[in-house]
Formats: sequence, C-alpha cells, structure tokens
Amino acid sequence: MHDVWKKFEENNITHSAAHHLLAILELKAQRGYARVTDVARHLNITTGSASTNLKNLKTKGLISEDDNRFLSLSEEGETLAKGVIA
Repeated sequence: MHDVWKKFEENNITHSAAHHLLAILELKAQRGYARVTDVARHLNITTGSASTNLKNLKTKGLISEDDNRFLSLSEEGETLAKGVIA
C-alpha cells in the first residue's frame, strides 16, 4: 500500500484525480466505455469540471482519449486506480 501512495506522490495525483481514474475504471467495467460526460455524471460534477481534470490526467500520461471521445487508462493510470481500490 505504501508503494501505491508513493506513486501518487511521485505523480502529484490529487484526491480528485484519483476519483476520475476510478470513475473511468468503473465505467469501462460496467459499460465497456467511458466518455467525459459519463465521468461527470458518475462523479456528480459538471462536464466542464470533469474535462479540466481529465485534461490534466492526459498531460500526465495517465489517460488517453480516442477520436470517438472514449477514454482509456494508461498502464500507469490503471495501476494507480487499482491501487486505490486495494
């Protein structure tokens, strides 16, 4: 568990960012896809707020967005999300 939090610190992941990563992980498990609007609805925040936070995660290389606006976790993003669950 300590290693997971160490990774969070190294990546400057906020509590909010962790929620966004988890939302993507959960949505993809439930539906097979996640978009910005789905993440916003899942977290009960505005689409604009979700978009801003997700852009930051994209910059850090923790998520990606394809041409159809579907979000995916990078290997590192998935590791962090699963670490939070554990």
